[in-house]
Formats: sequence, C-alpha cells, structure tokens
Amino acid sequence: MNRSLHLPPIIKKVNHERSVHCRHFTQTDWGNIKNYDLCIKSNDYGAPETAQIIADLFRKKMHL
Repeated sequence: MNRSLHLPPIIKKVNHERSVHCRHFTQTDWGNIKNYDLCIKSNDYGAPETAQIIADLFRKKMHL
C-alpha cells in the first residue's frame, strides 16, 4: 500500500521539495534508509528523551 496517496497536498509538496533538494545537493535519495546513520521515532520518546538518546550516541561515537 502506498501511504503517500493519502497525504494532504501540502505534505506531498514538501516531501517532493525535500526529495529534489536531497538529490541535487547530496546525489542521494531522500527517504532511503541506507542514507541515514540514525532513525528515531521521536514521538515514541518525546523531545527531551530523543535529544538525550542522540547526545548519548554522539558522545559514544566520538569517544567523549
């Protein structure tokens, strides 16, 4: 099922603009999971906990 068919027009427009921007500046496909180092469903954790997860992983990666 293609979920993008059920999105409001403004969201489709913004997603298209993001895709074009990403392809132009990075030569990659926006939304392709292979192009991301970290994906978090922040609505599962809330902003403060999501920020803490990111900060903790950053410190770990940078050996801080």
